[in-house]
Amino acid sequence: MKWKGPSVYPKILFTAATALFVLFIFHNSMFPGPQSGAQSQTVMHFVNQLLASCNIPYAFTEHFIRKAGHFTEYFIFGVLLALTLRAYRCEGLEFVFAQGFFLLLVPACDELIQLFTPERGSSVADIFLDFCGGVVGTVVCCLFLFRSAKKRRSVHRFGR
Repeated sequence: MKWKGPSVYPKILFTAATALFVLFIFHNSMFPGPQSGAQSQTVMHFVNQLLASCNIPYAFTEHFIRKAGHFTEYFIFGVLLALTLRAYRCEGLEFVFAQGFFLLLVPACDELIQLFTPERGSSVADIFLDFCGGVVGTVVCCLFLFRSAKKRRSVHRFGR
């Protein structure tokens, strides 16, 4: 592989960030049930205290916090994966298939890890939720990239 100019740096940066984030997701799946539940409760208490301090009369359940955590993790993964594929100039159907493949593969592996983790279980519903989070992250990222490119073309065309 020839190292040509600065275009290789986004590839390295986004590939490393995406791989490290997948390792973070898998690491979270390896916590035993009670430890994972304790983490969710800590987040739930923080969020509920924040809402109470803003005089918002609502409290989230641990179940909602856990599911929101799944969605958020995979939203971030979808953004990172989209940026990584774009750094490799992956476009069109190639982008859609690669993105879709990894947005299903990683959650499936994540749930497989949980199947072998003490006092944890796997869920097809979680795979679907994770996939949806990744798709939403991908769409948001692509809309942002499209809008940024459109602005750059507009500035270039009109000389602003």
